[in-house]
Amino acid sequence: MTANESAVDVEHYARGRALLFCGVEDFGIVPVEAMAAGCRVVAFNDGGVTETVRETGEQASGVYFTETSVEALKDAIDRLESEARCKRLRADVISAQTKRFCRTRFCAEMRTLWNGGRNFVT
Repeated sequence: MTANESAVDVEHYARGRALLFCGVEDFGIVPVEAMAAGCRVVAFNDGGVTETVRETGEQASGVYFTETSVEALKDAIDRLESEARCKRLRADVISAQTKRFCRTRFCAEMRTLWNGGRNFVT
């Protein structure tokens, strides 16, 4: 992917009302990329998104649906669009929580693990 293509993706995510993610993946990079741009997520409640998309609390970033039916998806979208939830799902908060997946943190935690729990600066 070129830098230009990546910038276009970020722009699309940032302008979108939400990302609809129906897949099941081990990690689910697409929802994390969308959240980095401040985009809310409607996701099937399975796989890696259960660890990356938060439905409750002050760091909520989206909502889940639990079955693959029109009714379940409609309910999830309605919950996302409700007045109270829209005010709670703020783009800046959604974007900030993706920092837990940044390269710097990953490297630091791997270094700590590699050093047997001792965090040596190298």
